[in-house]
Amino acid sequence: MTTAQKFLVCKGTSGMGNRILAACTALLYGELANRKVVIDWRDESYSEGGENAFSTYFDCPTAYPIDALPETDSVFPDLWVGNLDQSLGKYRAELNLKGYADMSFDPSKIDFSEDIIVFCAYTHKINSLRPLFKGEFAPFSEMTVSEILRSILDAKMHLVKQISDEIYGYKKKNFTPNTIGVHVRYTDIKVPLEKIIGKVQTLVNKHKGSAVFLATDSQDVITQFEQKFSGLITVDKWFPPQGQRMHQNWDNCPDRYQNGVEALTDLYLLSECNSLVFSSKSSFGYVASLLSKADTRNIYDVEIDTSLMGRLRRQSKGLLKSLAAKN
Repeated sequence: MTTAQKFLVCKGTSGMGNRILAACTALLYGELANRKVVIDWRDESYSEGGENAFSTYFDCPTAYPIDALPETDSVFPDLWVGNLDQSLGKYRAELNLKGYADMSFDPSKIDFSEDIIVFCAYTHKINSLRPLFKGEFAPFSEMTVSEILRSILDAKMHLVKQISDEIYGYKKKNFTPNTIGVHVRYTDIKVPLEKIIGKVQTLVNKHKGSAVFLATDSQDVITQFEQKFSGLITVDKWFPPQGQRMHQNWDNCPDRYQNGVEALTDLYLLSECNSLVFSSKSSFGYVASLLSKADTRNIYDVEIDTSLMGRLRRQSKGLLKSLAAKN
């Protein structure tokens, strides 16, 4: 039995940055395919009792609640028939699958007849959507991935008022007129710490009296920054045992919902800083750069080679892409 309304279910996985990027893809695809979107974060990463954590964190006008989904066997991929209440991680382990391809529809296609299609991804899939940027959506074809993601975040994903108010209250109380935001992931994934510290030191030397706000998953990194930068600003939060990641740490995390609030607090405080230093190796850092209100000239990705040769290489690659597109 099929229904008149068509839905897309986006399953959450991994940390806050990853699932925000996947949700952005789903929300845009929903517009392209005229499907109602359900962002399903009922997995144990940020949910204690099976509630949908997405709606406890975000006010998203185009996202529908779980109970809006119809009772139907018209689901693609069909391995989700009767299993939509399963979390992505546990179900994938149960099926002994690697990756996400077998558990997700192909977002480059739009002609699915099923009532419900399921999207599973570790990050965004904006480039997969490019074949669909036609008609009223043609302007997206001229935009970069970051521009598209930023437009979705600005238009569709806003923090719930309670969390937002707490974040801006913290900013008002603790930030200075010039605050340098820094993100460092340094547990299961390690970003280039020395490059980040070096860039922060350059900015502090250039802008006397600046404060440094640090968002990190490592207490050791906080100690290093405290030794180098006086008056370091950090948010009080739970930390995992040394070397373990903060998300999906079910055995140790005392409050998964609060763990998500703390992640969002760091993320959105980074976006409020006058400048931002991060590594795009981390999805969290990349999302912070998308949300950032700083001038683009004051957003520094330490993975980008800013030397003369690095700039020339990027310019030549851009020229080659432009020529290829014209041909």
